[in-house]
Amino acid sequence: MKYVLMAALVIFGLNGCGYHMRGSTGRDWQLGRVYMKGGSATGAEVRRLLSLIGVEFASQAGQADTIITFTRDAQERQVLSVDPDTGKVREYELIVDTSILVVSADGRVLLEDDDITLQRDYTFDETAALGKYEQEGTLYREMRRDLAAAIVRRLQALHAVATSAK
Repeated sequence: MKYVLMAALVIFGLNGCGYHMRGSTGRDWQLGRVYMKGGSATGAEVRRLLSLIGVEFASQAGQADTIITFTRDAQERQVLSVDPDTGKVREYELIVDTSILVVSADGRVLLEDDDITLQRDYTFDETAALGKYEQEGTLYREMRRDLAAAIVRRLQALHAVATSAK
């Protein structure tokens, strides 16, 4: 019985201080209806994350309260190191660069060309090229998920600022 009481006190104590599990959001956070411009891979992931937390999407910009435009969404691969004996590539760096513009329905710029860049490096072995190309694809997908999560956190911060200003 005392363990149940202790667990209840911990749960109520955490709840009262505003604690919530990572990735969860309060139901009070709403962007209103969102319209997203730009058909990018990162945009699709942002749309998925926003729909998971209950954000509604508008089919036209005129019906939206918030307009999110992906002004740039690029991925790049650069050589990091080369084997000095053979001249073959040993390491690559993967870069995903996304820039967003967030505007309210009345035309106020809420977030102006916010640029987010992620970089990952990986070793490359030509004897296992097929597996390494699969690893590269996996890294790009994970980077896009990380970018989408960063964008959602920035949108949450915009909402927090707007709410505190009221």
